[in-house]
Amino acid sequence: MFAAPGVWLTNYSADQSFQLIDDDGAVQVPPNTVSVSVTNTRAGDRIGVYRTNPDGTVKKDEYTPNATTQGATSITMGASISNECPPDGTVIVVDTSAEYEYPLRYASYSGAVFTLDTISATADAGGSGTSLIDADGDFVNAGVKVGDLVFNDTENTYGFVTAVAAGALTMTNEGSNAPVTDWSSDAYIVNGVPEALTVSDTAYVPFLYVYETQGTDGTPGNEFDTIIHSTDIDVVVRARQAGVILPFEAANTIKSTGMSQAVIRNPDSIYQ
Repeated sequence: MFAAPGVWLTNYSADQSFQLIDDDGAVQVPPNTVSVSVTNTRAGDRIGVYRTNPDGTVKKDEYTPNATTQGATSITMGASISNECPPDGTVIVVDTSAEYEYPLRYASYSGAVFTLDTISATADAGGSGTSLIDADGDFVNAGVKVGDLVFNDTENTYGFVTAVAAGALTMTNEGSNAPVTDWSSDAYIVNGVPEALTVSDTAYVPFLYVYETQGTDGTPGNEFDTIIHSTDIDVVVRARQAGVILPFEAANTIKSTGMSQAVIRNPDSIYQ
């Protein structure tokens, strides 16, 4: 492609590379955006792509959060957030004192601040420890997802979403170190910070962290995101679905052309 000086291109393909000349005659090269994809998925898979340390373990200390209050709807890190992070995704906070990890979806980030993808409201009466009812919630259109952490601001507890309906969320306490007693009439924050954070805690951002909702044996699914590539990044790709496939894990590298990894689906015959 050729363009006159001063012209800037938008809405171009992620695999399109070019350079332009601005009004001052300086060469401008746009960021190299690449696709990170995991293929051969099925509905019910939990997919993750994580940056690794040199020894191949997941790098869980990318960031150090500033002191953050319980129930907060944003998290400020001690340093600027890398532009390699997906524009929206999940930040996982490692609470070193409680030895727990809290995955929190963010809607955006700027500078050192992750703005979490939150909904704050009060549940209707009639819920339970595994049911959050809010007739005004419209959770489907609001974009609540399976796996979202929901903080109970009345009990100071939290659980995770297992199913989403227009005015109700099916919840689980599995994986929570502060299980919810009852959602009935309690204040809640979807993706709210469940515990006060300190500077001794850490945080990291997967390149993909999703619960797959599509894909069958006849028509496999595909999860992907687009990130900015500035240098090659070693990652580990994981896929889990207990009772369906054995845990899948593979090392890979996000290069200047992106990354694609197919899940090898060995049946799980030993899960009980």
